[in-house]
Amino acid sequence: MAGAGFGWTPLRASLERRRWLRAAALLSAVLALLLLAAVWLDPHALRALAAAAAVLAAAWAGFESGRAPSPFALHIDADGAIWGRVEGAVEPSPPLRLRPGVVTSRLVTLAGDGITAAVWRDALPASEFRRLCVHARWHLERGDPRRGPVSPAGADGH
Repeated sequence: MAGAGFGWTPLRASLERRRWLRAAALLSAVLALLLLAAVWLDPHALRALAAAAAVLAAAWAGFESGRAPSPFALHIDADGAIWGRVEGAVEPSPPLRLRPGVVTSRLVTLAGDGITAAVWRDALPASEFRRLCVHARWHLERGDPRRGPVSPAGADGH
């Protein structure tokens, strides 16, 4: 698919991701409290297990909601290949070819050589997210997402 891609664009922190994580944490905490209430009524049950589940759910919710995502940037070259790199404080990492996994209107997952990136729709500008969806769907339908050049054109930032 030859066409317009986009240059290196850093992912922003996703408010939608944070909302889903908070909802999951809330559901976990409610289930842990229900478990605690159920075992509290049964004197022979392990109350410590239920209490530990409640504490772990609360701790996980606090950890995940406050954690900042690692700085990551995406690039789609003129040939339609999807590239990613972790941007460090001194110098960005070398570009890595990414393969699409799941493509929806809200989330695109990309993977390559030990990295999995979840790109929420509010993590990129709207036009770039739409382009990412189109390119990712094209790769999935085409069935050969691993083919492509060794490094993207302009990977050195020029």
